[in-house]
Amino acid sequence: MKRFLITTALEDTWRFDQPVLFLGEWCRRYTAREKWKEMDAELLPYHWDDREKLFRDYRYAAKVYEGLLLDLTFELNRLHNVEHDSRYWRIVIGPWLGSFVQVLLDRWLSIQSAVQMYELSGTIVLESAKPAVAPNDISEFNALCIKDSWNHRIYAAMLEDSTAIARILVNDSHELDSTQESRNSSVLRKQSVVRKARRKLARLYARIASMLVRDSDALLLNTYMQGSDQLKLQARLGQVPQIREPHTLERFPVDTAKRTWSIKSEASSGFEQFVRRVIPDHIPAAYIEGYRQLVVEQPDLDWPKHPRVIFTSNSYSSDEIFKIWAAEKVEAGSRLVIGQHGGHYGIGKWSFYEDHEIAISDRYLTWGWTTPGEPKVTPVGRIKAGPRSGIRLGEEPRLLLVTCALPRYSYWMYSVFVAGQYLGYFDDQCAFIAALPDSISKQLTVRLFPQDFGWDQQERWRDRMPRVPLDDGSVPIGEAICQSRICVCTYNATTFLESLSMNVPTVIFWNPEHWEIKASAIPFFKELQRAGIFHESPESAARQVAKVWDDVDSWWHSMEVVTAVERFKVNYCDSGPGLVNRVAQALAGAAKFQNQIKSTE
Repeated sequence: MKRFLITTALEDTWRFDQPVLFLGEWCRRYTAREKWKEMDAELLPYHWDDREKLFRDYRYAAKVYEGLLLDLTFELNRLHNVEHDSRYWRIVIGPWLGSFVQVLLDRWLSIQSAVQMYELSGTIVLESAKPAVAPNDISEFNALCIKDSWNHRIYAAMLEDSTAIARILVNDSHELDSTQESRNSSVLRKQSVVRKARRKLARLYARIASMLVRDSDALLLNTYMQGSDQLKLQARLGQVPQIREPHTLERFPVDTAKRTWSIKSEASSGFEQFVRRVIPDHIPAAYIEGYRQLVVEQPDLDWPKHPRVIFTSNSYSSDEIFKIWAAEKVEAGSRLVIGQHGGHYGIGKWSFYEDHEIAISDRYLTWGWTTPGEPKVTPVGRIKAGPRSGIRLGEEPRLLLVTCALPRYSYWMYSVFVAGQYLGYFDDQCAFIAALPDSISKQLTVRLFPQDFGWDQQERWRDRMPRVPLDDGSVPIGEAICQSRICVCTYNATTFLESLSMNVPTVIFWNPEHWEIKASAIPFFKELQRAGIFHESPESAARQVAKVWDDVDSWWHSMEVVTAVERFKVNYCDSGPGLVNRVAQALAGAAKFQNQIKSTE
């Protein structure tokens, strides 16, 4: 039987009068279920439900990325009449290029699977999908690549490029929406009068201190450290402490005349040929139309001219002004030090950003873990400080279940659930609640992920578990954790590292087939498992909560639990004293100016 192909959730592209094939779970919004349930529809099996294939494809994407980086180094140097090495361009375009390759690989594999497994009668292509639209920067790309309208354009281009499927053009009014989904509005709290006053004083200090910057001073930007620790660190490095905020990137108009170049290669696979054809149209404007301006404006930045060391835990990814500046300084001899951004690092089996950050840095500062054979990786402890718990949590009445959501469309690759695998994750949360005794489930609050990504979290929970209170994020996560007798964490990210660092009784569970971890992390999770903290099924986690609920403190302060938690924290979220000292020594080691460090602790 022939089926009409539907590639996204845009209902203008749907057909209700004939059998259809949904390309993926991303097509079927929960809020539209009354429509798609009535259709004669099948759902294409997802290629990355085979997680071994997912890991193989991650490594394949890495090979494609490395080849493209070398070729783009040549093309961008020629285009801009410069002579930068591949490390320079890895720093500048690496986050976008790596993500772009991984995103397109997922889309390409979906299209190829549909063509191979089904006889397709046609598909609708919206008129608005015809012109490619280049993002302004990596942030805009990240926002676009998980939107239906952008993905419809990509699928349409792939269908035209590699298949003979009939395409029906339809007029439409869809425009690309590049705005990033905001977190729940209740999270955005008004600044207090005191906080506003502090910000004004900080800006005043920053203006004065900027006049005392020396050309060789270290640059610290978006380090993730507490403000006071960052000031101490700069004093320790023998320089006037600066308070810096990222600069705002302007929008650069796309000039099609500057995008007529091509990437020549002998790539054999259809996917690689397609990627090379579309890069000139999709590469962000900051790297083409805006590049020269960003280079010319560098001297106007109130940053050191010849920094011995550059330290950031965030700006390496989305701050285009910083990346171009840092790449030039690194090429001139400055040392780039990157700090671990959050959770999953050092634990997840694969992560593009972890690999990228280590690749571009001279030294990589972790929250405790090391990598055998990689001298760049230096453990300093948990850079992102958090509050410590000072209450008897066993007296708290609430059980907190912290949940996750990720984009409906695959984006940059790391070992997490992907696309429609979210539905299995959601089922696990419901299974956990169903396995709890009624007396405990009545004390439960479910904390929703701040971004919904089109999964319609609230509607799903209201239909599935109507009596469960939902926390939309109006209370900061640290406060929510501290107000709970037990914090149940359900995904490999920062939250459970925070709860453990705060010494809050914590139960962790996730599907190990969707949250693969490194071999080096397995012994630590096994120890957490023996202590009743980590579980591989929702039912096991629920049994543990029920077992200790009436006397949480005795369990949490038992020798077995304390030993397991402390050993884990030392390796993955070390919050011990002396962070400023350790970071200063790491920066000094990278920049080789230990003799200029001043003791402040």
